[in-house]
Amino acid sequence: ANFMHGDLFRDIFASNTTPVLTGNSETALVQTRERVDACLEALVAHHLSASGAARDLRAALLEFIRDALDTAVLNTRFLVQRLVKAETVVTFTTNHYYSQTIAKFEQIVRDNANGWRNHAYGSYDGVEDGEAEGLSGDFMRDVARDFHTGTNEASAIRQMQVSLHAYSKVVQKRFVDTVSVLVLNEAVYGIADKLSDDALLWSTLLLDKVKEDESVDQERKKLTMDQHRLQKALMLLGKF
Repeated sequence: ANFMHGDLFRDIFASNTTPVLTGNSETALVQTRERVDACLEALVAHHLSASGAARDLRAALLEFIRDALDTAVLNTRFLVQRLVKAETVVTFTTNHYYSQTIAKFEQIVRDNANGWRNHAYGSYDGVEDGEAEGLSGDFMRDVARDFHTGTNEASAIRQMQVSLHAYSKVVQKRFVDTVSVLVLNEAVYGIADKLSDDALLWSTLLLDKVKEDESVDQERKKLTMDQHRLQKALMLLGKF
């Protein structure tokens, strides 16, 4: 009820918040992926060297791990995008912070109304109380300065500004917590579970990844047969 017309508010809110929500959530997701990848690479390096017979096995294992991680990140990005869309389309909250912030602002105005009204240039009493609720000092000083000459329209605008401020704080808190939970669940804890679940499957796939090239295997068989023939010929020659 404190907002401007719903469609107008949503359009303004979406145009101003979507880039912020999208940009910061993507940064969080990309940086999380980099750190998880570094941890998994270090874990593989701890158990498998990068040289000798283990080199191919290590490379193949990292390939499987990174494919699984990329899939987890892709799924997480899809979930976050849906969350961004929800925040920019639906203006709704049951968070008590919203109504409490508005109520506290109204209480500050009531407590300081006489002082503000009786000072031609305004009194700055109540500014610190507003700052304690997250309202900027400049905003509160404007409220105090304009109060004695303020109109009902100006008062309504102040109320709307406070409600927008309160709702933006709710969205920030809600979005940051929810995105963090999604990223941790899908790209951190989730990938650990995924790797454990797929371990048996990978044991078979890794054999195909690290098995010797078919042409090399055929060449070895040919050389082995030639070696047997030469050994037989040597045995025959030894009889003469």
